[in-house]
Amino acid sequence: MYLKFLNPIILEIKKKSNANLFIYFNYSQSRDRGKWRDFPFLDSFNFEHEESVNKRLFFNNLDLEKSLFDEKIDIVYSLLPYNKFNIEKKKLPNTKWYLVQHGIDLFWDIEDIVYCDLIYLYSDYWKSKVQNLLEEKKVKFDLNKIRVSGNPQFNIQINKSEVRKKYNIPKNKKILIFFPFSQPNAYPFEHKLKSYFVKNFIIYPNTGNLLNSLKRQCYYFLGFFLSNEIKILTKIYEFCKKNDYFLIIKSRSKRVLNDDFKIISDLVLYDEQLYPSTIIELLSIADQSIGFISTIPGEASFAECYNYSIFNNFFKKIQNRYLKFFDINYFDFNGVNEVINVKSLFKNLNKNQLKKINLSQNDLFLKKYFNYKSKNNSDWEY
Repeated sequence: MYLKFLNPIILEIKKKSNANLFIYFNYSQSRDRGKWRDFPFLDSFNFEHEESVNKRLFFNNLDLEKSLFDEKIDIVYSLLPYNKFNIEKKKLPNTKWYLVQHGIDLFWDIEDIVYCDLIYLYSDYWKSKVQNLLEEKKVKFDLNKIRVSGNPQFNIQINKSEVRKKYNIPKNKKILIFFPFSQPNAYPFEHKLKSYFVKNFIIYPNTGNLLNSLKRQCYYFLGFFLSNEIKILTKIYEFCKKNDYFLIIKSRSKRVLNDDFKIISDLVLYDEQLYPSTIIELLSIADQSIGFISTIPGEASFAECYNYSIFNNFFKKIQNRYLKFFDINYFDFNGVNEVINVKSLFKNLNKNQLKKINLSQNDLFLKKYFNYKSKNNSDWEY
């Protein structure tokens, strides 16, 4: 999945230099869980001139360190600092490690950015955010190592007509995308009781055995009193049928949805393609998107798709954590996106009052958070 973020950089380097490129594939990860759908990695990215790119596997961190040394690698572009691979940098004195921002994952362990030689951030907004967080943590870091470069994923043109054909989406239908919850373990909670309740009665449980089947019955019963995931999705699907929308559910490999979701949608997709990423393709043809707390408002803005972020008191802890790294305007920017509660969302659906994006406001949003100027501008520097 990291290739989704790094592919544009690889392409840019290939276009602007004669560098000998190596792509390192992390085969230390389990095929049984987590990112299992990423395998086989080696087919994930193919080039027009394959002979100019070298592919390497590493099965542990020592393999990686040895290969970087043996291949005399000058620069590593990575989404993770080198300490995450337990690399002893003194053993690679001639290798520079360049860190690339991907969403807000960079900020979970902000102290670790000292383990890089250069860092690429989306915009001055994020540079200021990094500076403030480092001061808060009392971490010393040379700010001259920060380079503002925009979001590499946005260095792309999408053929909307081709996207509809690819996914067999009707030509003249309006499109709404629903982003379900991530895997239940992705969310922190204040205490175990709340965690259990949310994971079983707010997020829709799998129904592969008798116990989970009983949970399902309880889940639907509580839906009369609570706005859980299926209740929200059912309401959205009813709106789509009434107003001639095509409803797409876009999930991730971290959470494989059962067949119940197919009944209340027109199409269920995952990360079917790395570049252009499935999420960018789908948002580019969508009129609106609805989801929970995530970084999706950024991609939706690039794709000119109005986004609704449902904030829910059950997820207050993760919402507060996101708001620490963003400001509220990332999720609630006039004319671009908004934070909404379930009651207000249902009201808007009942009145058919979903909004369209305001392009002039969207330009302001993209400039602030991604240093982005226009779709005709490919002024990214790596």
